[in-house]
Amino acid sequence: MKTTKAFWLLLLVAIGSLAHAGGYVIQAPGQLPTYVNPTPGGGYLTMPPGQLPIYTTPSPGGGYVVQTPGQMPTYVNPTPGGGYTTMPPGQMPSYTTPTPGGGYVIQTPGQMPTYETPNPGGGYTVTTPGQMPTYINPQ
Repeated sequence: MKTTKAFWLLLLVAIGSLAHAGGYVIQAPGQLPTYVNPTPGGGYLTMPPGQLPIYTTPSPGGGYVVQTPGQMPTYVNPTPGGGYTTMPPGQMPSYTTPTPGGGYVIQTPGQMPTYETPNPGGGYTVTTPGQMPTYINPQ
């Protein structure tokens, strides 16, 4: 699974920073929306436009398994302090760390950090320096 901004947004939804019973719409300017909907058992089904669905299921020991049909799974494991380590197959791990304002910083070694910040009216804005922001809004 290629590590994309939509993938990281999915992980933020999965780890509960965006817990919302009705699901979410992830929308970047000029792109089609991606829908993230809860599934029975505490997981999520993500439908990126024109791509295979992404299934996120809770792991028995905490964390999540993220799986796209026909691809190796990615593991999201909790860390002390409320963060997560994400282990995509064949790639460097990424670290998601909570911030004092209620958001998260996602850092992959050698890449620019991604910031998730809560919006006053609900939802989140996700930014990476030098890129257009992406918005996550409740459905």
